[in-house]
Amino acid sequence: MQDKLSSFSSYLTSGLLALTGAFSIQDWAAVIGVVMVFVTYFTNRSIKLKLLDEVRRQRISEELCEKLNQ
Repeated sequence: MQDKLSSFSSYLTSGLLALTGAFSIQDWAAVIGVVMVFVTYFTNRSIKLKLLDEVRRQRISEELCEKLNQ
């Protein structure tokens, strides 16, 4: 069991080090930028959906609901 764990950890470490060496700083900046775009999009979408649910739950006028939905 101990051999499997040490083998896995050494392969994982070497794989991560090989991956970091494969990309330049510009590549990492692009990858992190794309990931942050998706995180921001889904966070904003989640917040907007929660806000719309709250508006519908409180039965605020349709006009206000349409303004928030735009």
